[in-house]
Amino acid sequence: MALLNKEKVKLSKEYNELELASEQRALDEAEWARFKWLEEDLDKLWRIEEIKIRQRSMDRDILEGDRNTAYFHAVANYRSRKKGLIT
Repeated sequence: MALLNKEKVKLSKEYNELELASEQRALDEAEWARFKWLEEDLDKLWRIEEIKIRQRSMDRDILEGDRNTAYFHAVANYRSRKKGLIT
């Protein structure tokens, strides 16, 4: 994950520099191509990061779900009360 963050920071910095340059002047073809490549690469990194965060949250839910915590007892009690009121 640390390597991913370092890469993301490096690419973000270069992207921001090119974006600033594009506001001040017209980018040549090579700069424009690099800008688009950076944009796509950053999107990929952000998607990977989002997937990892989602997976980590599911792992936490599974781990906490295995324990009989007050939260999960409250959820179970709410569900059983709700069922009793409906039927």
